[in-house]
Amino acid sequence: MRASSFSIFETVIGLTPVAVGASLPELVTSILAAIRKHTDAVFGDIVGTDICDVVSPLGDCFINLLSFVRHLVMRIAQGHFCNRRSTLDRQISNGERNE
Repeated sequence: MRASSFSIFETVIGLTPVAVGASLPELVTSILAAIRKHTDAVFGDIVGTDICDVVSPLGDCFINLLSFVRHLVMRIAQGHFCNRRSTLDRQISNGERNE
């Protein structure tokens, strides 16, 4: 069976084992700590996972922001945003612009 027969993207099917593989050790640790009555370990694991889940996307957002700023600076340095102004300046100096 193919992913397309279920109307599911192949990327989702590919990432599912990765997600299970990343979460399974934490789940086993929490279950074993709960069975052994180590509530502080369970609490620490839950809080640590939540903090990591919240902070990780922030790093991705920051990297994307840096990439965008770099792209913007490069375009400004190459004069992409200055072309309209220089065209208007030439028209005004040549008397082509009617106001």
